[in-house]
Amino acid sequence: VFDPVILDKNYVALKNQVIRAETRLLKELGFCCHVKLPHKISIMYLRFLLADDNKKFVQSTWNFMNDSLRTDVCVRYSPETIACSCIWLAGRQLKIPLPENPPWYHVFGVNLSDIEKIAASIMKLYTRKKSVINYCIGK
Repeated sequence: VFDPVILDKNYVALKNQVIRAETRLLKELGFCCHVKLPHKISIMYLRFLLADDNKKFVQSTWNFMNDSLRTDVCVRYSPETIACSCIWLAGRQLKIPLPENPPWYHVFGVNLSDIEKIAASIMKLYTRKKSVINYCIGK
């Protein structure tokens, strides 16, 4: 059993300084330190499509977005495109028709080709073998 860590003001201040310094260093080295996630965007898009009251649709879209974080799509595509792809996948899974004339995703500046590429990447997750986890028990 571990004793709880006592956090005093000096510790918290030092921790925040270290985090700021690390972030500055990563930015100088060219790393992107702030990633815009598609989750909020998808909710706005579902609201626009008048589908935000369908809990299964919203949940399925959200699940696909969470699963997309296990792929590299967040560094290859915009969050708007990922949101559209997850909505598209959820619509197909639940057999919910989405506007076709004009295609609903064009309103958001997204093309079907990118939606399908992202969808394929997400769906590939479900064909992977499960990881084998070996637990080490110490003495």
